[in-house]
Amino acid sequence: MPMSDELREVAGEALEAARVDVVRRLGRHGLPTSVDDQRLLVVDNDDLTGWRSEWEAVRRSSLTVPAVLTAVGDRSVEFRALGLRKQLEPFARALASATPLGRYVPRGLSTRGNATENALIAYTQPMALNYLLSLDDVAEDDDLVLDRLLDELAVLVERGVLWQRGQLALDGIRLASALDAHRGVTLRELTPAERGHWVQARSPLEAMSTLSDFAVPRRWEHFTPRVVVDWLEETEFGVEDAVEVRQHVDPCVLALAGAVRAGSSSLPKRSVSSSSPSSVTESSKVWR
Repeated sequence: MPMSDELREVAGEALEAARVDVVRRLGRHGLPTSVDDQRLLVVDNDDLTGWRSEWEAVRRSSLTVPAVLTAVGDRSVEFRALGLRKQLEPFARALASATPLGRYVPRGLSTRGNATENALIAYTQPMALNYLLSLDDVAEDDDLVLDRLLDELAVLVERGVLWQRGQLALDGIRLASALDAHRGVTLRELTPAERGHWVQARSPLEAMSTLSDFAVPRRWEHFTPRVVVDWLEETEFGVEDAVEVRQHVDPCVLALAGAVRAGSSSLPKRSVSSSSPSSVTESSKVWR
């Protein structure tokens, strides 16, 4: 059952109403709508012999600070600190009446007898929190973030379809621009911020331990991927087989990467070069 335009409109209006009300609550408590932060960027050296890192000042939603999130919550929705029942209940009611989601909740949550309450706890409130946390400043809306969340909801609403997304991060490949899709697989450059996120996530300095009687091995990797191969595959729910899906997708991905390294003219490529054999990370898969 595809998500209707009417439901999409109700969802967008509810999420925006939630944002406006949170801005009002922040003002009432004398709290900021955004906070200063820094993110790590990884940039190639001019001679392409390596990379350097630098910090970039950014703004993030003030709700990323736990104390701020607690201060503006209203506890009107069970299990959800932010609440926002008044703003989100119309969205939950529409979701429960127009889709099957009122009957489904994530594993670990008990099912309520009221479908609207199920939708409110399991979908609309977490979706609103995701939207508010993703903003650079809660005082400013972001249509790109909102559209992404609504697109994800549309995939969730359509029952009977399983989506698998896979990604392979590689080094040794340089692209002047992203390649057009090849059999549903795309290849693009990672941004400096994405490469910086990789370094931060794998840095041994991220979680320094003060324990002296338990030594945890640490390692530093100079490998930082430069490109990402990305694919999304649709499978009929109930007949999926992860091994068969990997057997179908992975050869396509590796063939694409191999053709790029070899400069194959059979691909819809733009300017491509390869400086060294590629390194491949584990593919990550998301099942719906």
